[in-house]
Amino acid sequence: MVRKKLAQIVLLTLFIITAFYGQNSRSNGAYKTINAEMARTMLQKKEAIILDVRTPEENLSRRIPGDILIPDYELVQRIGNEIKDKNQTIIVYCRSGNRSKNAVLRLMELGYTSVYDLGGINRWPYETIAGKR
Repeated sequence: MVRKKLAQIVLLTLFIITAFYGQNSRSNGAYKTINAEMARTMLQKKEAIILDVRTPEENLSRRIPGDILIPDYELVQRIGNEIKDKNQTIIVYCRSGNRSKNAVLRLMELGYTSVYDLGGINRWPYETIAGKR
């Protein structure tokens, strides 16, 4: 009787751990970075969306052409309206890489499946634009 109960407890514990791990791996996935060259190629082929998570003021001063601006502090509230397809490839950038990393992790938690961290615009050697959108 004790062995049977112990076996049930062990099986239940394994089930809970497996369920938790599976849920975590789906929502968190693997954190991925991307370099500027690869990002540029994906953007030119229209395989990805570029997302700026800086402030509107920072975006006005310099941005990657064609980006979508959603400041990191508005990401959770706005992302579902701006990018509805959770399988859409999204490349995220900010100024130096801190906010983009956090945004990528948050997007993965929200169920977005193909998200890359470009890091900071200060590492983008290609064309940028400035001024009003």
